[in-house]
Amino acid sequence: METKVTTTSQAQQRVPGFACPRCGQFMPVPIQQLLHHSSLVCPWCHQRLNIDRHASAKALSILAKVEEAQQRVNNAGSI
Repeated sequence: METKVTTTSQAQQRVPGFACPRCGQFMPVPIQQLLHHSSLVCPWCHQRLNIDRHASAKALSILAKVEEAQQRVNNAGSI
């Protein structure tokens, strides 16, 4: 029997997020949180990161399309 080991970097590739600029720990950040909140808080060092919605408008628009596509896939899978 073979056991598959998933490294942290492999797991992070599946979870949206990024490294905290203050402590360097991986911050999992769901797309919904980016789209609907004005800031993020690192769960390890509690650094607050404000989202500049104006400067990030193009990226947020693309993320909204990704979220819509994910919802369609999820809804189609539940039929």
